[in-house]
Amino acid sequence: MRRDPPPAAPGADPNAFAFVELSPPDLPWRFSPAPTPGTEVTAVSPWLVLVVVPAAEPIGPESGATVTVLTTKRGELPDPREAWAWAHVQVEEPPGGFGSMDVATYVREHSERATARLLAARRLAPNQRYRACLVPLFKAGALAGLGKDPQEGGTAFAWDGTAPATTPVMLPVYDSWLIDTGDGDGFETIARRLHAVDADDLFAPLQLDVGPAIGATAPVIATTFGVLRPQG
Repeated sequence: MRRDPPPAAPGADPNAFAFVELSPPDLPWRFSPAPTPGTEVTAVSPWLVLVVVPAAEPIGPESGATVTVLTTKRGELPDPREAWAWAHVQVEEPPGGFGSMDVATYVREHSERATARLLAARRLAPNQRYRACLVPLFKAGALAGLGKDPQEGGTAFAWDGTAPATTPVMLPVYDSWLIDTGDGDGFETIARRLHAVDADDLFAPLQLDVGPAIGATAPVIATTFGVLRPQG
């Protein structure tokens, strides 16, 4: 439904996380394995995940693959065990509220008022080019996209989040777009430039002749501490 930052949009804010919005709202979890004790799947993780990698990472067709394939390194990818925290559903509350209906039931009956959102767990750098890719989180999905037997994947993740950063990873890509970041002068960057100063330098007493300004017949000396106020 939506990609943010939009494809090919110049000067994207590096302080914001890239995300993609999907419909129907249950799509990111529709093919997720149930949490199983003793396996990597300890939470209801989405079967889809949005990753952001440098634009120079190779992407293109591979022999036997059914979709485009991204070739990258483990260090460019987020920890797959935390994918559940980067996926959510936004629900538009009806004018009269949900009433006695719980939110889950409301979403099932009014899916047009809900949107799934996947965020990329990567902090972007200013003035860089990246590629956002929608990829499978689980090995079974990765094998299927690569033209291999998905049964061999089980419930394992498509990449090992604890492997060395240079470990190569191949992932089928369902959607992708380029992101060009700007110089980063957004609210967060400007706020981080704030710094403490010695208050004595700001509020040192000053003596001003304000007699004519307040209608006095003789000069009046007013002592101020950062704020002008009338005397007398």
